[in-house]
Amino acid sequence: MKIKTAIAAARFSVICLTPALITTAASAAYTLEPQLATGNSFINPTIDGNFTVNFALTSDAVGPAQDRHNSVVFRVAFSRPGVIITGFTWGAPYTTGADAFPTTGSLPLAVMPTTYILPIGDIGENDIEFSNVIPTPTGRFGVGTILSLNLRLPADYEVGQLFVSAVPDTFADGFTEIPSVAGLRLLMVVVPAPSASAGLVLAGALAFRRKRR
Repeated sequence: MKIKTAIAAARFSVICLTPALITTAASAAYTLEPQLATGNSFINPTIDGNFTVNFALTSDAVGPAQDRHNSVVFRVAFSRPGVIITGFTWGAPYTTGADAFPTTGSLPLAVMPTTYILPIGDIGENDIEFSNVIPTPTGRFGVGTILSLNLRLPADYEVGQLFVSAVPDTFADGFTEIPSVAGLRLLMVVVPAPSASAGLVLAGALAFRRKRR
């Protein structure tokens, strides 16, 4: 696994549009998909371009029959290279401990085609693999946000569409694997953030208008 960590200060905002549907299997016990952490249909991150994407896990069963697991492997993929992971948080009872990968020590991390290489049939995606094992013997994760990713865009990132996808690999309860599929991929449009000079011009205009009153 090769990791590129050259990071530049970001100067972009991200606006989220309607998610786009990924082809999925006819049925599965688990569905994994990226969602905005804000719960809104759009986001306005700070001037440095930070934003958060949650990866939500849902089950086709409810109540006592709801699926539960204690180990997981899945990938996060971006349609364009260079998105920077600045931090992440696993949903309890998962922890960012010895069994978690990647480690927080590898951050910040720019996701490139060389960040993760599939052992067979790699097609050069901009992706990274996440895996974890619940450290307690009786601990289980059911449904909800299994992972929150804190992301940033570099200063030289190009405007345009950006897709974020979840690619399930393995969800297991002990040695019993639970079927899983990808749900929706998240579509965002990257636009330049307002420049500092534009902010100064606006402030000056407001001050001028106050003096004339």
